[in-house]
Amino acid sequence: MKTCFVGIIAVAFLGGTIVSILPSGATQKYLRLLCALCVSASIILPIFSFFADGDFELYIDGDFYSEEMSDESYYVEIYNKSIEDAEEKVLENVIKNEVIQEFLAKLDDFDIDIAIEQKSDEFYI
Repeated sequence: MKTCFVGIIAVAFLGGTIVSILPSGATQKYLRLLCALCVSASIILPIFSFFADGDFELYIDGDFYSEEMSDESYYVEIYNKSIEDAEEKVLENVIKNEVIQEFLAKLDDFDIDIAIEQKSDEFYI
């Protein structure tokens, strides 16, 4: 996608340079039209190719400019997230049971919520 923006900027800059160099007259009007058509084509053609590829996904959190994830890495991420969620529930139950035993509390007296965040290869609670 970055190449599309670079292409649009290059075509617009080249068209502006050509129009500014030419002397005024009848030819400048037609060359201005030709440069405008080239800039319009450089904007429209990537949009058509984007939809022709079937890439109708919405990109969220700035991932629009990053490389697309492969299916394998996507499923690995889902797997890791489900393991992380399961670990949270197990830790919550272990800590809640320890508090119940230590203070002789009832099960419904309190609730424990743990949030685990992964940064690089380490987990933070």
